[in-house]
Amino acid sequence: MTTLQTEKMPKNSTFESLLGELSSELVNLKLESIDAAIESSLKKLVDFFEVDRCHLGKLSSDQPKINIPFFYSRPDLNIPQITEIGEQYLSFVYESIKQDELIAFSKSSELPSNAKKDRTVINKMGIKSLLILPIKIGNVVEYGFSLSTVTKYFKW
Repeated sequence: MTTLQTEKMPKNSTFESLLGELSSELVNLKLESIDAAIESSLKKLVDFFEVDRCHLGKLSSDQPKINIPFFYSRPDLNIPQITEIGEQYLSFVYESIKQDELIAFSKSSELPSNAKKDRTVINKMGIKSLLILPIKIGNVVEYGFSLSTVTKYFKW
């Protein structure tokens, strides 16, 4: 049996400093520089929280899915990356994001019983802990942002 080890998030004042730094880097970028800056920001978030992966996905306006064009994984990890989720693949995660519901678990067994299929996929992917935040623009959820671990359990 695996022992559950947890890590705690850093203090808010330091996180606020990181948010200020990221905001100042992103605010006046030229269009051709945005993708690289987003990927650099994901790396900084992975390093700051001492997690293994970070994703940013956009809800499709014409299909029931979320495209995931931006992700970062620690370079020493060989982790398969997904490029989309939807009604057919990780449907609980997809519906939660779409409905503006936070997902946070330290271990997949904390997911509700109606997430059984997602739990199986998450376990096969080796994810131990996961945090997913829906991101709204105006009053509409447009994006999903995630942090996850595969090397340790993490208390969000």
